[in-house]
Amino acid sequence: MTAWVAFPSRDLNPDAQEAAYFGKGTLEDGTEFDSSIPRGQPLTFTLGSGQVIKGWDQGLLAMCEGEQRKLVIPPDLAYGEAGAPPKIPKSATLTFHVELIKIERNDEL
Repeated sequence: MTAWVAFPSRDLNPDAQEAAYFGKGTLEDGTEFDSSIPRGQPLTFTLGSGQVIKGWDQGLLAMCEGEQRKLVIPPDLAYGEAGAPPKIPKSATLTFHVELIKIERNDEL
């Protein structure tokens, strides 16, 4: 997985729980398959819970609130050989442009 960082992280988030983000996903040919930006509502998920592909967990874990990244996620950290038809073909490398809006930390860690 490759991550392009719009500005460097100042604070790692190893104890993060909930993440809220805006993002856009594209295939290698540039075809957009999903975007939360037009909906105007950030998507939320719990890091490390299996709610999203492994590339998302790994790519967002070290981000700070307000940080933007370009994540290039190989098939083994995305949808694998099966893909996610009809939008994501088999063995697809995915690119996501994301902005982390909010991160909630687990105070118990």
